[in-house]
Amino acid sequence: MKISVDKWLLYIAVSTVFISSVITYFIIFDPLEKTDPLYVSGQTLYVKIYEPVIQNNFLFATSDSPTNVKEVTSSSGLFAIFNIEVTNAGSTEIKLFVDENAAEILSTDGLNYSIINPSKFSPKEKEGVNSVDSYPLWGSYVMKRNERLTGFLVFEVDKKFAPDTFTWKSSDNVTIHFIQ
Repeated sequence: MKISVDKWLLYIAVSTVFISSVITYFIIFDPLEKTDPLYVSGQTLYVKIYEPVIQNNFLFATSDSPTNVKEVTSSSGLFAIFNIEVTNAGSTEIKLFVDENAAEILSTDGLNYSIINPSKFSPKEKEGVNSVDSYPLWGSYVMKRNERLTGFLVFEVDKKFAPDTFTWKSSDNVTIHFIQ
């Protein structure tokens, strides 16, 4: 009887060591939850940015008049349009001011680009379009706790543009690295 109990204890000990080794391997080398490298937190803000859409024109509407769609066309370069989500994770409300100094993009060739105001290009009315999917982030916002602000940022870029680092500098400092 004593030998039978010892075998069971040995079996339980060996299987426990084996199972813990397998679990440790998966935790260290293959985490179960993949994180999004384009979703980064600062001290109070969570910022998620999406891969840019690069084109020579874009449509936008203001939140005041969502049916008044305007089109901006570049004669000199291209526009890099980044969809972005900014979430206030702080315990108080935050005043967020989005202007040309709120964020910047560093390209792989070492050039810095600042946000541009979509209205500065004298946009033309776009006929036949009733609405757009998102709005440009520009101006002053007050964000309450756990409130999310979504929209897009526009950068005027060169034809060889490839993003390397995005830095959000308004009300917090968040740096996001793009995977090349």
